[in-house]
Amino acid sequence: MKINRVFDIIGPMGPIPNGLNWKFTNTFWDYNFHVTHKLIDAFNKSYTQLSVYDCNLNLPQDIIKNYHITDLHFDEESKIITNKAENYFYTIHPFGNIHISTGLDMSYHEGMHSFDFISKKTKTYSEASNFWLIYDYSSEGDINEHIFESLHEACKRNNINPSKVIVITASENTFDIYKRYLDKTPQDKLLYSAFYPWSLLGKAKDTHSIMFEKKIIDFNGYKNKNSIMLDDEFDNLTQRESHALCLNRRLAPHRLILISWLLENELFDKTKTSYDIKLLHRDDAGLDLVSGSGHDGDGYLESQTSKNEIMSGFRKMVKKEKSIIDFEDIENVWGFAFENSENYKSTYFSIVTETLFYELGNYLSEKTWKPIAHLHPFILIGRPGMLKFLHSLGFKTFSEFWDESYDTIEMNSKRMEKIFEVIKTLLSKSKDEWDELNKKLKPILIYNRNLLLTFQEEKVGNTYKNKLFNLIQNEPNQENYYLL
Repeated sequence: MKINRVFDIIGPMGPIPNGLNWKFTNTFWDYNFHVTHKLIDAFNKSYTQLSVYDCNLNLPQDIIKNYHITDLHFDEESKIITNKAENYFYTIHPFGNIHISTGLDMSYHEGMHSFDFISKKTKTYSEASNFWLIYDYSSEGDINEHIFESLHEACKRNNINPSKVIVITASENTFDIYKRYLDKTPQDKLLYSAFYPWSLLGKAKDTHSIMFEKKIIDFNGYKNKNSIMLDDEFDNLTQRESHALCLNRRLAPHRLILISWLLENELFDKTKTSYDIKLLHRDDAGLDLVSGSGHDGDGYLESQTSKNEIMSGFRKMVKKEKSIIDFEDIENVWGFAFENSENYKSTYFSIVTETLFYELGNYLSEKTWKPIAHLHPFILIGRPGMLKFLHSLGFKTFSEFWDESYDTIEMNSKRMEKIFEVIKTLLSKSKDEWDELNKKLKPILIYNRNLLLTFQEEKVGNTYKNKLFNLIQNEPNQENYYLL
């Protein structure tokens, strides 16, 4: 049994993304409605970004079968679509910023939700017991309760039963965030919700390809030669050039705070830390560091002493402008197919600045899988509970060797302070100490990479499919549900 995906329109290049805003399709005609990065780049010259796109539920193609809506027959009496032994899924995949797909961002979508652009036939078919809508944001994890509010409102506006909608994101606490909305605005009929970290499959495939198949990979129009640290190289990599590797692209608040702290405490030169000040998350980023806050309303930094320290470091960061480790054009470096083993061979551990820290979603991107692929231990600057989640997948971390209690600290400013303590301790170790420590770390590092490599398409696809089918056998879930 496959996952049967249903589309309103299938064009000359294949299925056209469901939920597309038809008022803004002039660019699409030039590319036969085939969504590639060339189309996206052209679209972005006129508008903010696409509202939706299609990436096969981030799953292997061999477990998916595509249908045009007219291929199906709806028996209104039995409320069954075509084959009662099969389930059919009308999929909508938000692109990048989910607020555009939901109409919460007014930049070009005019406040319209993706559900406002699905066909009348699809809305009718949603009454069938074996027909479902999937709203799939599994490539990202930055969500909040307003997303669920917009989904319920769109369902009501379009006469769609919310309990025929499955919301999938890459946030491990998807239902917890949904519940924040339900606690304020109870609903008679609930959405299904689920969690699927697409980046794990993507990075496992990427790692396998680099290690065993091809070193030059074409990704998003870029061709790069890739390399990964090999098992038999590890023992000979002593007296490494620097202590830590910290790669940064978009300069969100937690990354600015970390880099500023390293500079102010004269620890920056013990690391290989990349950044480009042109990639600030906002023009008034300096002011935001002092007065800004996370989702909970608590400031990024708790004490005035901390604010003074970080602002002093931030001024040093601005004056320095950039720090280049490998790629000069940091903005166009992606987390996939841009692997340089020398970064890892010349350092002892990674400081992973995950995508989210002060936000709601408990999300792991490819940034976490990269050091695992390269036999690197790591400190994770991310949401609380993310090390615990790694353990649930079978990965091992490093509490035997240093303090990982930061993973349990909910308050963002306190968690950051604890992380600083751990990083300072690790940077204070001599290279001789690190060489000895690496002998003890090596079995864990080899184990973790071998485990990463097991998350290939057949294993992940079958697990996803079975868990998806199991999910819809019951009433909408009221706890966090994993599709992995």
